[in-house]
Amino acid sequence: SQGASVAHRIAVSGRVPIAGVVAWAADLRPDVAEKLPGRTPYPVLLVHADDDPVVPSSKSDEAAATLASHGYRADRLAYGGGHVV
Repeated sequence: SQGASVAHRIAVSGRVPIAGVVAWAADLRPDVAEKLPGRTPYPVLLVHADDDPVVPSSKSDEAAATLASHGYRADRLAYGGGHVV
């Protein structure tokens, strides 16, 4: 979950070319969301357990909506298994 925040921050920094981001069990932090409009959209895979007790899966739904509203392709992959890879 924290790794997803780091990956998103690197992606919106524009310092490193990326092909996309895999965000596992995470939300989309406000500091990242505010930079989305100024970047070239990249694909995002949002992976989240429906039964995650640490980060509610609704956070991935919110992230998908925010990303889509800025022209980013955000696919969701749901699984069972809590807050583990």
